[in-house]
Order: sequence, then structure tokens, then C-alpha cells
Amino acid sequence: MTHFTHPICGCRLFFAPFAIAFAFAAIAITIIPPRTLADTYNVNQAFTDGSTHATLVGTVDIPEGNYTITNRGASPFTGANLTLTINPGHFAVDNILTNSINGTGQFIIHATPTQLTFDVATSDNNNPADLIFSDSTTTSPPGNEFITGADAIPGFRAAETNDGGLIVPTTFPITFGTAVPEPASGAMVFLTLASLYSRRPRRD
Repeated sequence: MTHFTHPICGCRLFFAPFAIAFAFAAIAITIIPPRTLADTYNVNQAFTDGSTHATLVGTVDIPEGNYTITNRGASPFTGANLTLTINPGHFAVDNILTNSINGTGQFIIHATPTQLTFDVATSDNNNPADLIFSDSTTTSPPGNEFITGADAIPGFRAAETNDGGLIVPTTFPITFGTAVPEPASGAMVFLTLASLYSRRPRRD
């Protein structure tokens, strides 16, 4: 037990060590600011045209929210660590390009606490809504790419690489990734403080 002397009445107040740790944790939880960092989503896409197989695996980072990209607008992604595999080449397609979103074409992104979904709207042959993941920072000339969206094809996923390519029809909306679980901040603070207090030297 730990005791403190009340500053007014002079009486001694006793607290169990665990109760003190709990109190500190409760205070810490109230002062933790809202999380502003991007969420991380696992990506595990696999597609085939029957003879050629391709996969896109890794992670992307994007803050939770709803986004609509139009007219080559800025990508809301803050990071990517993706590998495109095909025939059997491996390509790090970490650059996200919006050059092929033009006219009335809209590429729509929903980033929720559990999943990342893609959708498209008002697109056609002259108004593409194609999002590109590339190993190049430009589409002219193009690099090795994973592309998804809609243009003359209402919905598709495609790989275009030096080792071959393929394109498959896709019905939007699609689930592109699932959120990587994060430990609750309050629980982590509580466990950390409790662990630190339990390691205090004891007085005999």
C-alpha cells in the first residue's frame, strides 16, 4: 500500500499500487489527441484471364474518409508498398498516378476503419477513370503498372509490364484492401503504466 497525507486535514490516505496506475492511465487516455496519421490497409489482389496470372500484394496508407478524384486531381494516398507479380516478374509499383482520370470520369475511394473500397462514376471512352500503380513516376513513357478503373471498358483490373500483361473485367465497387488492426491506445497506455509501476523497487 502507498499513503499520502491530506494537505488540509492531515489524515493519511491509502491507495493500492494498481489503483494508482489505473488513475494515471485514465488521465493519460483523456489527453491523447485524435489520431491523424494515415490508416494502413493490406492489399491482396489476384486476377487471371485463364492463361496469365497476376497478383498485387502489400500495403497502402490513406487517412480514413471518402475521396473523389477528377481531372487528374491529387491522390489522397500517403504511401504505398506494393509488389505486382506476373509471368513471373516482380515489380515494386509504389507510385500512384491519376493521369488517366479525365473529363467527367470519377474515381471514388472509401477508406473506412475496416476496409478500402474503390468505385467509379460517369466514365466512358472519352472520360476515363483509371487509377494507376506504377514503378515509374510518370505515364509518359509508362512503367510497369497495375491499373484499375473504367473507360471504354465499364470496369477492369489490368497489368501492363515488360514481362507481359493482362486485363480482366471487374464489377465496381470492389474491396481493394482491409485495414491493418491497431491496438487500442487506451489499453496500451494502461498496460504500459501498470508494467512500469510493478517494476518499482519495494521498500521493506
